Amino acid sequence: MPEGDTIFRTARMLDRALGGSGVVRFETVFPRLESRGSLVGRRVLSVSSRGKWILMRFSGDLVLLTHLRMHGSWRLHPLAPALERPPGILVVTERIAAGGHRIPVADLLCEAELERHRTLPRLGPDPLAPGFDPGEVLRRLREREGEGVGRLLLDQTVLAGVGNVFKSEVLFLAGVHPEKTAGEIPDEALRSIVESAARLLRANASRVRRSTLRMDPAAALFVYRRSQEACRRCGERVQALRRTGERTSYVCPRCQPR
Repeated sequence: MPEGDTIFRTARMLDRALGGSGVVRFETVFPRLESRGSLVGRRVLSVSSRGKWILMRFSGDLVLLTHLRMHGSWRLHPLAPALERPPGILVVTERIAAGGHRIPVADLLCEAELERHRTLPRLGPDPLAPGFDPGEVLRRLREREGEGVGRLLLDQTVLAGVGNVFKSEVLFLAGVHPEKTAGEIPDEALRSIVESAARLLRANASRVRRSTLRMDPAAALFVYRRSQEACRRCGERVQALRRTGERTSYVCPRCQPR
């Protein structure tokens, strides 16, 4: 699933391409989107991200809300020629077309409905949003001290935007095993984990190729998807921890003792 940095870059791309333009054509396979009336004639005010959600705001108090999950994407297309495979959502302006491909979750809401959305108001602080407060994330972690820190970092109600890549990388950098509970980790160390996650998300928000180590693709990550390869610090073999119902964690057993 795309993480917060990818969603941020996607929203920025759409905002730069569509922002301020009028919609001349709108097509969708989602009946609910069509039921709110046509977007043709409205202006794209802005496109932004919140955690792993993309919010495309239009004049007339409407917001197109999408979540990409595992396989969805937004792409820009020239106005001609016609697309061979029409996307599930197509927003066409005077300048360019934006296609939402394989989008699994989409809704068209007014701002008041957005604030009552089942998920958005419950999201934790977003490191890519202005005014990010690591102290609030720490408070939310302390409310659930009996749970593993790896699981908590993926919980979007605790910290919005972090996914499995940054979870694995940040915990490696901190030398913390993902199954260690939040209650076992001192405040200073837990806050350092939160701030490290925020720092990496911000750094990668401006990069096309994700990296937590160096820009060389062969050495960009410390542990993520490096099961049975040598740890870049100590040489021990990286392990993949798989628990039913949870995402796989990548761990160096020597650098991250349980």
